[in-house]
Amino acid sequence: MKGWSDLDNAAKIFPCTSNEERRNLFGLYFYLTEPVDPALLAEALENTIERFKVFKVRLRTGIFWYYLEENRRMPEVFPESPYLLSPIEPYANNGYLFRVSYFENKIGLEVFHSLTDGYGAMQFLKALVYTYLRLCGHEIDPEGLIRGESESVFEEYQDSFQKLYDAGVKVDTSEKRACLISGTRYEDGWLGVICGSVPKDAFKKVITEYDCSYTQFLTAALTWSAARVPHLFRKTKKYPFQVFIPVDIRKRFETKTLRNFSMVVRTSILPDPKVSFADCVKLVKEQITEASKDEAFLPRVYGNIRSEKIFLLRIVPLFLKNIVMRAVYNRLSERANSFCLSNLGDPGIPTGMQKYIDRVIFSNGATHSAPINMGVTYYGGKVYMTMTSAIMERDLQKQFFRLLTGLGLPVTLETNDLETE
Repeated sequence: MKGWSDLDNAAKIFPCTSNEERRNLFGLYFYLTEPVDPALLAEALENTIERFKVFKVRLRTGIFWYYLEENRRMPEVFPESPYLLSPIEPYANNGYLFRVSYFENKIGLEVFHSLTDGYGAMQFLKALVYTYLRLCGHEIDPEGLIRGESESVFEEYQDSFQKLYDAGVKVDTSEKRACLISGTRYEDGWLGVICGSVPKDAFKKVITEYDCSYTQFLTAALTWSAARVPHLFRKTKKYPFQVFIPVDIRKRFETKTLRNFSMVVRTSILPDPKVSFADCVKLVKEQITEASKDEAFLPRVYGNIRSEKIFLLRIVPLFLKNIVMRAVYNRLSERANSFCLSNLGDPGIPTGMQKYIDRVIFSNGATHSAPINMGVTYYGGKVYMTMTSAIMERDLQKQFFRLLTGLGLPVTLETNDLETE
């Protein structure tokens, strides 16, 4: 990257809405079969960042907008902090919008969402781990699954949302209020983690019985579980339980961008313990199917793009934009999500790398209004469901995993050190 570039359309909201309770971070973690060598990891990072110039940037504050500027310094690697997804301090991280960490056999990548989405971060981390393993002396065929020097780098920089814009289409910026989870918050920004894993073949049999996808099944399981813990919703329990689901749309619109390029699907169902799980699956499937159609989600994308094309808004100073955007976000978007479920699917690891990687985990950060969220990956014949929580209560997680075991799925659970019973 030379000079500077605008933030992509989806990225613009994150700098002005980020704070201690809404960090807008997510994390990807590769667990290797051998301990990590920090010196080789640092060398691998220096090599990899030169290929992924789209990530070799720092965030700058302009008169009218935030923007990305080429970062001439090198990123560093850090020992992993016990505080998952702690704020990325620019001065401690050479200005980078991501943080690479290590602990025993684990390599982590934690990312500020203005830089990229889960897909883009996964491509970067795969290349980093591939480069690290090569430096360790392992010969690995990339099998076309690792971004190489011969690929078009230009398209990786593109804000592909702009290619979708149609000025003649009626936009939709409406938001429906959701019930919000509340509980006892951890001190000092601690995030509790519960990671459940299930053999993928067993999971496949269950979702086949319910005639749904993994994401549809998990959304239904979360919605069904939420109906059984009404005490977590307190004053907002009269509103529907709404699951926010980011969906990668690169294949649909044929782009190789490494910047944010996802649409949002949202289910909205009133919590009702009388509704059976099978009926919940049907409702969720219907809503996701409808919301995934172009005519349903494109007007929302157009609404976001149109606002940044209005000349009078473009020339409003950034400090005023921040005030307005923060107020609108707090009033509308922040209240529209009960839970975020992000499913990255199979990361696409080359066969030669798989014998050195034990598992791949995705942690979706928690926020003030949605203090429990889930990240999902498939790897090594297993489905990994990682629940990240900013509150101590575990009622929703218990209902969710008990449902899975009640359906005959063998669930293995792991937690971090400060988990409560």
